[in-house]
Order: sequence, then C-alpha cells, then structure tokens
Amino acid sequence: MKNLFYIKFFLLLPLLHICQTGPAGVLTSANNVLWLKADVETFSDGGVTPSVNGGLVEQWNDQSGNGINAIEVNGTNQPTLVTAIFNNQPVLRFDGTNDRILASGVTTSSSVATVFVVTKYTSLGSSNPGIAQGSPVGQAFSTTANNKSIGIWINSANSIVWGRGVQTNNTQCNISQVTVVNPNTGYIIANRYNGAGTINQYVSNAAAGNVAYNSTLKSWTEFGIGRQGAETLNGDIAEVIVYNASVNHAQRHIIDNYLSSKYNLPLSSNDFYAGDTPGNGDYDFEVAGVGQDASGGNNSAASSISGGLDITQNVAFGNGEYLLYGHQTGTNTVDFVDIGGMSAGPNRARWSRIWYLDWTHVGGTNESVNLTFDYTDVGTGGLPVAPLSNYKLLYRAGLAGAWTEVMNASSIVGDRVSFNGLVWNTQGDGYYTIGTLDHTQSPLPITLLNFNAKNITEGALINWSTAQEKNSSHFELEKSENGIDFVNLAKINSKAFNGNSSAQIDYEFIDLNQTSDVNYYRLKQVDFDGTYSFSQIVSLLKQKEKNAITFSIYPNPNHGEFKVDIHGIENNHRVNLFLHDLQGKLIYSNSFLIQKANSGHFNIIPENKLENGIYLCTLKVEEISFQIKVVVN
Repeated sequence: MKNLFYIKFFLLLPLLHICQTGPAGVLTSANNVLWLKADVETFSDGGVTPSVNGGLVEQWNDQSGNGINAIEVNGTNQPTLVTAIFNNQPVLRFDGTNDRILASGVTTSSSVATVFVVTKYTSLGSSNPGIAQGSPVGQAFSTTANNKSIGIWINSANSIVWGRGVQTNNTQCNISQVTVVNPNTGYIIANRYNGAGTINQYVSNAAAGNVAYNSTLKSWTEFGIGRQGAETLNGDIAEVIVYNASVNHAQRHIIDNYLSSKYNLPLSSNDFYAGDTPGNGDYDFEVAGVGQDASGGNNSAASSISGGLDITQNVAFGNGEYLLYGHQTGTNTVDFVDIGGMSAGPNRARWSRIWYLDWTHVGGTNESVNLTFDYTDVGTGGLPVAPLSNYKLLYRAGLAGAWTEVMNASSIVGDRVSFNGLVWNTQGDGYYTIGTLDHTQSPLPITLLNFNAKNITEGALINWSTAQEKNSSHFELEKSENGIDFVNLAKINSKAFNGNSSAQIDYEFIDLNQTSDVNYYRLKQVDFDGTYSFSQIVSLLKQKEKNAITFSIYPNPNHGEFKVDIHGIENNHRVNLFLHDLQGKLIYSNSFLIQKANSGHFNIIPENKLENGIYLCTLKVEEISFQIKVVVN
C-alpha cells in the first residue's frame, strides 16, 4: 500500500506543546535524526530521477526533516529497489557481496540511541552479515571492532541476531545472542541504548539480547545500512528509524505497531492496533498513537504523519493504556452519498478518509483525547468556515452502516477543526471521520489531489490535479524566493465545465525563469464569487548547469594528500566530497561550505595514510556529481 507522509511542525493551542512529528507520532526531528522509507524518495541518481523496480538506488532521502540522505555513488555497491515485498511495500535489496548505503552527518548522542529496522535475509554468506552500523567520522563500514559504535548484525553460525555498543573508552559491549531469525521472514529489529546502563535488543517487540554498558557511546555519526565492516546483508531493508534518544516503552510499542501494520509483520507482544486486519478493513496507512507506560508516555501524534488527524491526550492515560489509529485511503475526497445517520442539513457531506481508532483501557480514570482534522495535512488545502455546529465528529462501529454524530466541533483555528474531550468509552473502537451538515456554508474543501514541482530541461514544471471543482473560476500560480513574500506568476483558467466537475482534472505550467537557488510555489484557487483558498507551499532547488561548475585536484599524482578547487558555486553553499578506492570502499568523506563567492579551496588529508593506487574522488553538488581519478604514489 502507498503511504503519504508530510513532515512539518504544529503548535497545538491551547495546550502549548509541540505535536510529535516523528514516526507514528514519536518525538520530533530534534531526536528522530534519520528516517528512511523505501516507499518514499529513492533515486537512481543524486535526487532527481526516482528509482524503478529492479533499478539501482544511489540516494535514499531522509524523511526526518534533517536532510541526512543516505548515498552510495559507486554503482557496484548500490542496492536495488524491489517493489511489493512486505504488504505490497517496496524494499532496498542488498546483494550479500558489495551493496551498502551510507547516511553521513547524523547528529548523535554520547550516551543514548534507538534504532528500528524492518528487514529480512535470504541467506547468510559471511560470519556476521550487517543490517546497520554506526561509526565515527571517516570510519564508515570500518572493519575495526572498536569503530562499530552501534550496530545490528546476524551470526551465521546460529542465525541469531545480535549487535554492539562501544563505550567512549573503546570497550566493546556485545549484545547477548538470544533470538533466532529465520530466512525469508520479515522482522522488526530494534536496539535501544538507554543511557541507564543497559543496551536492549528487541525482535518484533519481544525482548531479545542485552548487555550492560557504562552509559557512554562512541560517536556514530556515519550510519551505514545493509552492511557492517566488509560483510553485506543478502536480503531486504524496508525502513530505518534512528533516534539520538532512548525512546520509552510506550513509544517503542507505538512505533512497533506502526511498522507491524504498514508491513503486515506480526508482533510477539503489545499489539494494540486491530485496524490492520482484513476483517476490520486493512486500515494500514500511517498508523500513529498516544499511550502511557510506567517508563513514560507519548502524549500526541501530529496530523502531518497520520494523514490529517492529530490526536492529543486530554485526560491523561494510565499505564498500559493506548489509542492507536490509522486510515485506509491513499487520497481524500468528499463523499455526498455514504452519509446515512447524519442530521438533516441542506448539503450534507463527509471526508471519504476514515480512521480506525483502537482504544486499550485498563481501568481507573476514563482517559480522553482531543481530535483535530487538518485540511492541509489531509493533502488538499482550503479553510473550514463556521458555525461550529455544522461540523460533526462521525462514528460507526463497522465498515458500513449509518453514522453516529458524536459531537459538534469545539474550535476552528486556521485550517484545523478540533473536537475536544472524546472519552474512550463514548463510542469505543471503530471508524471516525469529519462531516458537515452544509457543505456550501461550512465546506470540506477537498479539491486538490496533488501539487508538485520538479526540474525539467526548460525550467520548473509545476503540475496539479483536482478531484472535484465547484464554482471554480481559475487558479493563480504564485512564486516566492523566500517562502513568505509571493508574487503572481500565472493565471490558469479552470477546465471544469461552468466551473463544476466531479472527475479528476490535470493542470501544468512551466516556469521558464527560476530567479533564485530555491523557488517556492503555491496555488491560489479562486471561485466565481471571488472567494479563494491556498494550497500548501512546495519548494524546488534550481537545476544547476553542470558546465558552469569546475572541479579540479592538485597535485595529481600525489602522495596521499591533495587540494581541491571548486568554482562556479554560490556563496554559503554546502558541497559533499567522497573518496573511494576502486573496490568501492569509502576512504574519506567530508562536507564543505563555500564561503567565498563562486569558489572554494580545500585541503584533503585522509585520517589514515593512503596506499599507492588509484582512487575516485566524487564531488556532489545537490543533484549533480563530478568524479576525478586520483593517483597516489
């Protein structure tokens, strides 16, 4: 199934806390330092051309919001994208020989970490094939045991998963080998370095091995995937989630439930979400949740990671209590037909997107939550309009049947409609969405299916599609160089007959003049009566002219240390440099800031002396790569 994720931050008023935008609603990008999903942004080059089934992956884009993309520039070492493996979801497939991919520059902690990986292996062709390895700067995929700061791998002698943590004093703390993992079987494997003296490993939520440590960790800023040392996984990886924090048990359970639902992988314990079963409709998309455990809780989950529904604890949950929720539909529209049970109204309608809510209550105080439906995060834009009484929280117990109106809206703030104080046993488990009694006066403005921008030869291609249009006059495409101040770029008349359509309509426009390195676009949809609404904002990096950039190395040949000259790049622009041997081993990597307009001069001094031979030095500038052979003698 396809999953649509949009990452941004919200301040939920009046509770004055930051909603959790990490996976399943756990923490934010401050601690969720890396998030890679094979169903989102895998590229066959430096971030321009999407990978296809059976094609190589050079870049795997980070979804955490930190921009730490995983990269492998050597084609021999690139994993392959394979679709429809776990629950029809894609994976990156590693060949057991050379394949790997590296996320450099991860912001780490010197004491705590949590790593989740969805994986399976086909065979174990070496002693300890690697799933993931975090190492200090310049030591990516190091074969030195002390440089495998954190990691997960499998012992081929007994098929048991294990791993390691390395203390800052270089003491190796090897996780005990407890749990056998079988070939061609999917697992959710997690390592948790808790900062309180213990490293724990979990396999599909069940406790596996552990080891004591002194609550310090050596740097792991180079996070390698699909390999440890020289040992590559012969198998698949679908998702990687990394925190520079120790998630509590409630948060761990919520993430495991999210991954279990998305990939249809069973949990050995703490399965709190039944919406992902066929009998309940396979509500597998973007599962998130709130809950509480003795070790801590997860108080909110943002609409940006759940397809448009924000849930926040109101009356606090007790230990062992959870609310997990997910949806079924890839896109949202307005439903004017399946509205049975709603009160009389002149133009009744509801969102077609429905969320399954699964409560786990253990007793004591009746916990409650606030539900907020976000028009932008559902993917369509537009603004709700008062009165509050027109908007209804709808519920039904089964996949079909009449709806029950649970409550009226509590507030409207911007593009968000909130229903506050839903008690766990008001209706209980089941299907929830938002409806309106008067779609004309209080709309559910579901119009835009998508709004995208990408670079093409001629300039920037901006395209969008509408699912329906009502009284639509035209679109005004607006552009900004800073994301704040917009100017009109073009007017595009509606293609809908008399401004009304219930079928999909596609539009596009080419911006021939990208005036800034980063250009921002938004769409203003204008009705015949002059009312209008805005889409979300999309940004696009200006496509670079490769022949305008020069990259040189001197002296060449050299004795293992050299200088690079870079010209034709804007001031205050960051570039990445990689040095590989001919076997594809990463010898050196660094990131440089061009601080002098159009040029930069940098000394390259690898940490270890280079052996005589030929190396490949790669400069990456956004989506463009340059490569020069370096001769060391």
